[in-house]
Amino acid sequence: MNPVAFYIRNHSSSELHKAELAALPSISTRPTFADKSAFAAWCHDASTQHVFYVLAEPEHPGLRSSGANPVKFLHGLIADYDGGADAIQAALPKLKFAAGRAPTWVTTTFSGKARLLWAFERPVPVFTAEVMEEFRTILGRELKVKSLLPGLDEAAWGNPHTPFELGTDWRQPYGDVRLPHSLVMTAIHDASNKAKWKVEGPEIPMDVVFAEVERRWPGRWNGPFIEGAKGLRFWDPKADNETGATVRRMGVQAWTGESRFLPWSEILGAEFVARYRQNRIGGAISGVYYDGQYYWAKDESGVWRSYSGQQISRRLSVMHGLSSESRRGAASEVATAVTTVENFRSVDGVFPCLYLPDEVVEDNRQRYLNISRVSTFPISGQTRQWGDGFPWIAGYLTNLFDDQQRAVFLSWLGHFYNNARVGKPRKGHALFVAGDVSAGKTFLSQFVIGTLMGGHQEASSYILGSTSFNESLFSAPVWTVDDATMSSDPKRHALYSQMVKKFVANPYQEFHPKFKKAVTHKFNGRLIVTMNDDATSVKMLPNIEHSILDKLVILKASKQKTNFSGAEARVAQEMPAFADFVSGWQIPAELMTRPDEVARFGFNSWHHPELMETARDSSSSAGVLELLEMWRPQWFRKNSQPQWTGTATELLGELKATETVSSLVDRVAYSRNSLGTELQHLILQGCNWITFRRNNNTRTYSIARPEALPIK
Repeated sequence: MNPVAFYIRNHSSSELHKAELAALPSISTRPTFADKSAFAAWCHDASTQHVFYVLAEPEHPGLRSSGANPVKFLHGLIADYDGGADAIQAALPKLKFAAGRAPTWVTTTFSGKARLLWAFERPVPVFTAEVMEEFRTILGRELKVKSLLPGLDEAAWGNPHTPFELGTDWRQPYGDVRLPHSLVMTAIHDASNKAKWKVEGPEIPMDVVFAEVERRWPGRWNGPFIEGAKGLRFWDPKADNETGATVRRMGVQAWTGESRFLPWSEILGAEFVARYRQNRIGGAISGVYYDGQYYWAKDESGVWRSYSGQQISRRLSVMHGLSSESRRGAASEVATAVTTVENFRSVDGVFPCLYLPDEVVEDNRQRYLNISRVSTFPISGQTRQWGDGFPWIAGYLTNLFDDQQRAVFLSWLGHFYNNARVGKPRKGHALFVAGDVSAGKTFLSQFVIGTLMGGHQEASSYILGSTSFNESLFSAPVWTVDDATMSSDPKRHALYSQMVKKFVANPYQEFHPKFKKAVTHKFNGRLIVTMNDDATSVKMLPNIEHSILDKLVILKASKQKTNFSGAEARVAQEMPAFADFVSGWQIPAELMTRPDEVARFGFNSWHHPELMETARDSSSSAGVLELLEMWRPQWFRKNSQPQWTGTATELLGELKATETVSSLVDRVAYSRNSLGTELQHLILQGCNWITFRRNNNTRTYSIARPEALPIK
């Protein structure tokens, strides 16, 4: 096969001609010029008809090669030397080459210098400009072109589009030789392996591509389908060359047939690639949401984390391989993914929706991302009797509560547990447990209830009003307040009571993480307050008023006889059996008598009488009650009315005017406002012989005559 060349007639021309390389000197003869400038002007003159040749065949062979008309095949290489003419001519006769490395032609340039031309045995495809550049570098090292003669024109060597003037004195001092095809192919393969093969579209995993190849052309590819593997041009039914194609990450190098690089979109179709891209982006963002401020996704351990825009973009790129490069003005894969999340995976907020199975929870036409990781302790479904499989827990609870209270406690726990474990949590009473220092109250809230329900969190600071931030609290289903001390300030206690009441009565709570927007949503957890049973500690009970008592379960713990050595391990061991028992617990009929409480909280509220008495005695209104109980019979013995009626100011005057109680008034009710407040508390606590009515912005109180003092 005779090597060919491609030429233009002058440097201003774009029309490309083809001829055998050996025939070029016969096509034209260069005129004589007085100097190099005249020669250069002639070369660029559009009327010049000469030969300016390349050994590169472009995709469109009728036009000279350029960036817009890239080279498809190389037929050889040309080295142009610009050193001193005398030095070059003196060195030429001394050149020696290893076997298979000698040039095919040697020519003389206009300046009396030299060019060496290496023709290939067969033309080779060069695929991309990057491959071609690397290929010329590799062959340049192999042929030692820099050291052969002085002054290699490296710019011309690296640019296959450079046309060379025909020159003179074409000769073949080493015979009509060719660069061996094996040498050239080795170089082109090495260059191909270094290329990045950037094309439009996503990088599709090889296993996905091979599955599609096997589906369309079963059995046409033999061996592993991996980067750099060689095989048939499987898409061509006539192809039989077992090394005619090389697999690349973004497509296939076809050495025969098309003799170019084919991206997957061309082999498998644009629809397949587009569908994969959509699926890949869809897969990458399937677990990503946007709340208007942060992006949310689960980390590698399955925990929801928030990410800034920059962080989520980096994560999509690193973890899912999405490209951040924008091609031809189109949005990058990362930008497309982020925009899709913002448009179609936005939520109105994030909230730990405890025990709800849905990833996104809808409420009041709002969508909330459920970032809860809480679950109840699982059951085996085995029916168990009391203590069956959990003897230590049974003994501990038997010692802690008497039979009646234990039934109340198990009803409270069963209502909480059994609704939560089936994904339908309900509101429930706040649980207050008072008892001896060593009763094991904290152990109950943290290790028994907390383990069964999926975790606990100390909540004293939030419930007592010391902080408004509560992110860690809402991740736990059990809020514990253990042995906290209530301020003696009545206002602080009133605020605390309102907090407890709001927590139980209002299904919606405000979730307020630091540096993130607050969200209000349903919270399905429980509040447990444990305390000692002395008068001071019992102040941790909220105000004993009718409006809150229906929301509380108040239990008294007995002094514990259980040995707590290794208790945590015993609970962990026995919890599966205990969970089975609680799952089968039936609330006793006597705790289902108040329909309104049963509907809201599962069963009746329950309050230990002794603790209630202690709480009343410890309340700020207890002193006023004692004062009134001293004053009332004295006043009614002197007055025949069925009731006393007046304002708090008037009552304060009556108390101070009564000799037996006047000295105590300032200690108990030092002002009209404080007396009015305590009267209201007594009314709310159920003191039925005190009533009031509002008249023209004035509160008028009525105190009934004692039954033991009938009107005469």
